[in-house]
Amino acid sequence: MHRCADRAKRLNTSGQITIAGHFLLILLCAMNIGCRAVESAGPFAHEHRTLTPTPGTPLVGSGDYARPSLPIEVRPEGGLTECIASFNADVPTGAGVVLEVAPARSDGSHSLWLRLASWGEVPEAWPDRTQAPGATVAIDELLLEEPAHAVWVRVVAFDTGEPVRVRRVDVVATRADPTRDLSPAPGARIEWPVPFIPNEEVDPSLRSRLCSPTALNMLLNHRAPGVRHPRVVETVYSERFDLYGVWPRAIQTAWQFGVPGSLVRFADWHEVRAHLESVGPIAISITARPGEVRNMPYESDNGHLIVLAGLTERGDAIVIDPALRNEDEARRIYRAKDLSKVWLRRKRGTAYALEAP
Repeated sequence: MHRCADRAKRLNTSGQITIAGHFLLILLCAMNIGCRAVESAGPFAHEHRTLTPTPGTPLVGSGDYARPSLPIEVRPEGGLTECIASFNADVPTGAGVVLEVAPARSDGSHSLWLRLASWGEVPEAWPDRTQAPGATVAIDELLLEEPAHAVWVRVVAFDTGEPVRVRRVDVVATRADPTRDLSPAPGARIEWPVPFIPNEEVDPSLRSRLCSPTALNMLLNHRAPGVRHPRVVETVYSERFDLYGVWPRAIQTAWQFGVPGSLVRFADWHEVRAHLESVGPIAISITARPGEVRNMPYESDNGHLIVLAGLTERGDAIVIDPALRNEDEARRIYRAKDLSKVWLRRKRGTAYALEAP
């Protein structure tokens, strides 16, 4: 059985910001954090921050490092050791955006800026670092090895005369939380009518690489029917990594098709149930070893995305697996207990969450 082998990690809209000029810093996000071992088994706690500035917010300056006036500060109890982020931005043809992170030193100053994601045309001369003392960007998430006082996240835009507009930036900071209860969350059955799309719809030779854009496209067609799968696959592709599964690119791809969203993380099944009830379905990132997920139609995977369309009355997951060829096989029930290990623990509960246009 082919699976999504695209990801291989090394360790493992209410407003806008207008940017006019070249190499402009438009966002600074300060997060006070502590530290834990990167390989901690969890469970985990996550703190989310979303910036949706109103028009006219003075976050624009000139020069290489313009100072913004509205930083986001995250002060999670217990500190953090990981960070992910995503954005929704209007990027004209020929323009580009880079999302960067920088761990802080003990004196409060930041370390080297590390690239977390990019979109559009970015000058080759712009630094493309993924390593700093005590920190690594593993494709699309920052992993900290040593205690850090703070981490900053910024967006840098490169325009061609027509301004780039950043509609929102979402930041998630993660820490180990051994007190978190990962038991199922029973309740009323939830099941969203998400349309099924198989991986092989675009090109059978790419079938094992397309779980991320396929799961994303199922969410897109739930929100905005008619988005064609080949266009999603083409748009989400990262030439930098030769991957179709870079997390922030998936979120920006959805925005390109008019659907807002963010990269999120869930700590437990009660958070998952609340999101499914109030917002809608999500696409979840899992890594399963042989025998870890009962009813899975293959022995294991090296990194895979499936759609979580709902929950049963007992709290088990109603999923749609893009690795299957037909809808009857693709719609399955996975035990919440099993997904707790391969999703909430191993992948920190990472998911794509789209909202109504």
